[in-house]
Amino acid sequence: MSETYEVNNLTSALDYIKISSPSVFKKIQSELISEGEAAEALNLIIAKKGVIAAFEQSGKEVIITSDAYNAPAIRHYLTTSETAHISEKYKLIESHCFSYCPNLKKITFDEGIEQINANTLCGNTDITEIIFPESLQRIGDFAFADCKNLKNVTFLNPHTNINPTAFAGTAWLEGFAHDFVIINDQLLKYNGNDENIIIPEGTIHIANGVFDGNKNIRAVNCPSTLKHIGVRAFAECINLQEITFNNGLDTISIEAFDGCSALKKVILPESIRTIGIQAFGKNIIIDNK
Repeated sequence: MSETYEVNNLTSALDYIKISSPSVFKKIQSELISEGEAAEALNLIIAKKGVIAAFEQSGKEVIITSDAYNAPAIRHYLTTSETAHISEKYKLIESHCFSYCPNLKKITFDEGIEQINANTLCGNTDITEIIFPESLQRIGDFAFADCKNLKNVTFLNPHTNINPTAFAGTAWLEGFAHDFVIINDQLLKYNGNDENIIIPEGTIHIANGVFDGNKNIRAVNCPSTLKHIGVRAFAECINLQEITFNNGLDTISIEAFDGCSALKKVILPESIRTIGIQAFGKNIIIDNK
């Protein structure tokens, strides 16, 4: 891999542009506004646009960093390489981080990285493999959605929280043929058509919208391990008549059962601590054990 430059302030941005593309540097110099406290932020925005322009001309690898989240973060990772190895020095990967990686096929995230935000690499058709570290706590919505050739995904942390849309449209997620697609104790997708659903034991979290609009379901039985039912997990299941909740269930999220017109009554376990707005729509009687 060639030398990778890091841009975290105006000086480092201008240094990179000057080294990578003198013509862009000359243009940026003419666009910078007068010095002063109010001008500093605007100048940095101008310079970061110049960094991207210089990269597009030179291909010299660069990382644009950010401290917006009070933690070392990568705003943009720019490379023409087929592989990216993300250092443990960064804790967070921002949205659209890999938008300027035209040839990227494999990403390895080092131990220490904790969060990957939404739309990180959405729609990239070159990526085929990603390795996530044990330290990773969360992957945001649509982070790797529609990466249709992404086939190999490795999680070293069995408890990483995965947004249900994070891998939508990937070969990896579509490759699970069994009825219940459970990754890291989270039910991310349902491929079956049963009327009576028995959520597999060991499931801790039912992700957002997994059964949304499913007209086949008439009854649901929750496993003893279930802690959380996601947003609109069973919304608009118009033929759902019965659901058996487990003792140990902690949270039923916003609109989880909204629009379930055949569901007239539910009995909640004593363990419930949080019920989201419109979790059961308007016409369902709620009782407690």
